[in-house]
Amino acid sequence: MKFAGTDLAYLKTGYDVCIVGSGPAGFTAALELKDSGLTVCILESGGEIPTPTVNDLKVVESDGLRIREDSRERVLGGTSLTWSGFIAPLDAIDFEPRPGIHEGWPISRDEIQPYIDDFGYRYRIPSAEAFEYDRETVDESRRIPSLPSVDFKVFRTQTPPFRYGRTFRHTFLPENFDVFLGTTVVKLAWHYETAREVVDAAVVADASGRLHEVRAKTFVLAASAIESVRILLNSGGLGNAHDQVGRYVMNHPKGNVGSITFSKALAPSHELFERKCQNFNGYVGLRLKESIQREQGDLNPYIRLEITRDEGDYPKAKELSKAFRSTLKSIGRRDFRSAGSSGISMVRRGDGLGQIIARAAKRMRNRNTGLVKTARLRCFVEMEPTPEHRITLTGRRDRFGVPLPKVTHAISELALRSVERLISKIEEEFAQADFGRVYRAQGALADILSVDSSHHLGGARMGEDPRSSVVDPSLRVHSSDNLFIAGGAVFPTGGNANPTLTIIGLSIRLANFIKDRMGRRVASAAQPHGAGVLIVGAGRRVSEDIVPAVENLAPIAHIKGIYATKRNVVFGPNATHEVVPLTELSEVAIASSRLVYVAVPPNKLQSVLAKFLDYNCEHLSLVVETPAVDAKTVRGAYAHFGKVVVAEDSAYLPWLDLLTDQNKVIRADFDRSGYRYHAVAIARALAGDSGKRPRIASTRGKRDDVEVRFDGGFAGRIRGPRDYDNGRILFQTLSGRTVSSHPGDGHAQIRSLISGNLCVGFELDGEVVHLSEIESRLLGRFTERDTIVSRMLDIKRVALYRLLQGVLADHPSYTLAEAVEDASLRW
Repeated sequence: MKFAGTDLAYLKTGYDVCIVGSGPAGFTAALELKDSGLTVCILESGGEIPTPTVNDLKVVESDGLRIREDSRERVLGGTSLTWSGFIAPLDAIDFEPRPGIHEGWPISRDEIQPYIDDFGYRYRIPSAEAFEYDRETVDESRRIPSLPSVDFKVFRTQTPPFRYGRTFRHTFLPENFDVFLGTTVVKLAWHYETAREVVDAAVVADASGRLHEVRAKTFVLAASAIESVRILLNSGGLGNAHDQVGRYVMNHPKGNVGSITFSKALAPSHELFERKCQNFNGYVGLRLKESIQREQGDLNPYIRLEITRDEGDYPKAKELSKAFRSTLKSIGRRDFRSAGSSGISMVRRGDGLGQIIARAAKRMRNRNTGLVKTARLRCFVEMEPTPEHRITLTGRRDRFGVPLPKVTHAISELALRSVERLISKIEEEFAQADFGRVYRAQGALADILSVDSSHHLGGARMGEDPRSSVVDPSLRVHSSDNLFIAGGAVFPTGGNANPTLTIIGLSIRLANFIKDRMGRRVASAAQPHGAGVLIVGAGRRVSEDIVPAVENLAPIAHIKGIYATKRNVVFGPNATHEVVPLTELSEVAIASSRLVYVAVPPNKLQSVLAKFLDYNCEHLSLVVETPAVDAKTVRGAYAHFGKVVVAEDSAYLPWLDLLTDQNKVIRADFDRSGYRYHAVAIARALAGDSGKRPRIASTRGKRDDVEVRFDGGFAGRIRGPRDYDNGRILFQTLSGRTVSSHPGDGHAQIRSLISGNLCVGFELDGEVVHLSEIESRLLGRFTERDTIVSRMLDIKRVALYRLLQGVLADHPSYTLAEAVEDASLRW
């Protein structure tokens, strides 16, 4: 369940596993533990969306390379929110000992890769074969010339990048799989037991600064390299008997080291440029051959080529564009103070509009040529691990009294020499191959490469020897039996690859180790009972609503299979469901099912339903999503099924039962409280009599302000756009009084009944509708501050559960005609 840090004032907490941080490292470990039967919590300093209230907690002092604040996000999902989506594995040479440079890793790449190959798809991480490159198999027009000293390295980019917070926020429905938001870990409380350090609790500060303890049997620090080290250093010597905590810090400094003019213009689809490749984008980077690295004692930087066009210099356009992007970013974070400031900056730079138009026109002309003449050389540096590069605590403190971290690290002469050799080899061998001429960037190489570094690695590195490392190969702190560290902090070397792929692989491996250690493995699936339900689609609606609703229909129904365009997974409240390609849908699966729920966009509905036309589906009830489609292209497919139902769950909201008899509604005003067709469905349900819903008689108004009248005289006004956080509903009853969704306006209010952390029903002037225990769990945690509008999406999940119950019991459902009428209205 989801909690706020302030809830710890009355909650008694005790978990099997407590994970600090909800970024890719922590969230992955938590999800991989979800089916284990272990009780798990995540402690996250931020909220569900970025807010300026945690910005001061991101402050860090830098000595040498500067630490960017946006590389230290405090939000559900961590830095996956700002991650650009670049992924690649570390190279073989990164793992091996390099005399005079580093000791390598205590585990091999082959010990991590199987976890990525088997489970990485859950987090949109491709398997090893996606990074294989055979130059000879590439079409000659796109082929990189043979370079004697240079190797080719494949990178992939997720488009769009995978955002953990948005994708998995629904996973905290069940009890004992919890997340605490606004909960900043300041230190770990621990004691000695038979000469071992045993962590008892995470000491956390809530938003008000009050301290609490979260107790667990096992703890995982996954709060970024800087923050995990900071917590350890503030925990009274925990794990630091040999003064190793905070040492061997690394990064990936990067910068534009030059440009290349090609001897012959290249197509934008050339292997060197980022381009679409299956379900990812991809490109090939350039690095020194590993034999040369070993022979010369060089590190492992790489260079990628980024397309540039001859656009000229438009300084005012750049300033205006930067202010515009800053404004949009602030609005997205709901940081309206910063948005106002950047908005003013944007107005002041309005004279750059002409340059934007001119630049856009030139870009269009260049793009129409279809060829690339120039590209920039962007270098990503490997830093060697040295004990002097470290994280320490300063004398300054944050608002919770925790010392601020200071990161000391800089690009070494060895790193600069390695970059210089790579540039020289590319320059020399491109010229020999008559591929292009390289032009060096002006200025000192160290200055060029020190502008940007946002991959924080090391500080709690992995090793066999406690005298030179912090965690062992299982990621357990050497001196402790119940403290583990996940994320980039444990990297013994940094290589040149974006670290997210390796971080996710290590976290999956860690979760499996914890399950084995605590004697828990994924329980074998129980024998399914009841009607089989097929689900097509794997988007937000499926993961957040449909799967939880169907799971809780047991024993009258069970999920027979989930199908989509590609392999995926859905983490339900009770089980993890594999998503298989729709091409694998079989006659056996259809014949043994009772209901098929198709949750795809309207423009995909025809092609999906076509997959069923070769099979007998007369026994199946088809459930389709809103907005409903009744085009000629799908009518024939509808006729192939025994029954067609529309999943308009708004018509089944449990609190609607309060607005009957003396509270019968004659008018409803929806102020930003729903999409038009959902609001119309609620109004239609309220206007109904004896279970029959009326037809729409008339509509008038404009797109975001419309009046709808039904047969019988019921009227509803719908104002948009939808905003559940600030929207509200007013109901005018037959008796003349007004009922509100919100308190404080002098009207009667539909209130939630709270027991513990759950909503058990809704009440209006003594009249009560109760929720079942299953329905309360489907809602998730509920507080006195929540209203029927602010929690509309969660209440609609309960309504969907009721709708599907009715379909399986052959009760009257929301008809296709009603839903099409709702969706086809034009204001």
